[in-house]
Amino acid sequence: MRATRYRSRKANLDKIRNIRYSKGVFMIREEDRGKVVPYLRKRGATVVLWKVIPSRKEKKLLELQVT
Repeated sequence: MRATRYRSRKANLDKIRNIRYSKGVFMIREEDRGKVVPYLRKRGATVVLWKVIPSRKEKKLLELQVT
């Protein structure tokens, strides 16, 4: 069996609930930050964090409590 030379980085992030807005820009739940940020930095990504207030639609997509 031949080993694959390249693996998709995206596949690892697909295990975390997120909303992708454009290439390299996405929203994650605050409780997932501890997994995602080190993963991205380890791979040389520039990480910028903001606290945002998600819309009702975004809350549903992230499986957050909708108020």
